[in-house]
Amino acid sequence: MLPLVAWQLGALLVLTVCAFRGRALREHADRSDRQVDRGLLGLALALYLPFLVATNLHHAVAASVGVTLLFALFAPAVLRRVDWGLLLVFVLMFIVLRTLTAQPIVHTWLASLGLDQAQRLFVAGIAASQVVSNVPAAIALAEVSNAWRVLAIAVNVGGFGCVLGSLANLIALRLAGDRAAWREFHCWSIPFLVVVAAGCYTVMFWGR
Repeated sequence: MLPLVAWQLGALLVLTVCAFRGRALREHADRSDRQVDRGLLGLALALYLPFLVATNLHHAVAASVGVTLLFALFAPAVLRRVDWGLLLVFVLMFIVLRTLTAQPIVHTWLASLGLDQAQRLFVAGIAASQVVSNVPAAIALAEVSNAWRVLAIAVNVGGFGCVLGSLANLIALRLAGDRAAWREFHCWSIPFLVVVAAGCYTVMFWGR
């Protein structure tokens, strides 16, 4: 994947130069709002490995409830700052989509799209990413194709374009808290998707 990722990175650097004026970064003198809560850090680190082990052993619900209860007891402010709406989006996109693609009628429809052809899989990965985000799209399409290199590149490219292309886009724009940023984001991201997709398609399939 390195040559295609390098192409995307190069295109992103060119876009960055075009989109932003060069100016020096300034560090704020007041760091009071960035002090590390060592107690909270210790609690998070202590829970991290047990949570991963429990999840890997198929006890994800119990692990999630346990972590939530411990934070409710020892760090309730954290739970108040959680973006529960965004968390619900994650749940719907990953869990509901996985359940949906497991349905026979949906699986049959996906299989009828001819995704055994690499070009079609590439286009389908990008298109699906624009609707349900790139990681859920990869999960769904992996049910009908094992061409992981093509699928990996497709959903990587699909992270650009619409805000839903990647949940990282959605998180960043929500953190920005500026409605105008959503419009400006798409003015750059959609043309960038077209350029990067065309470049990757050319490298992968041109002349074959």
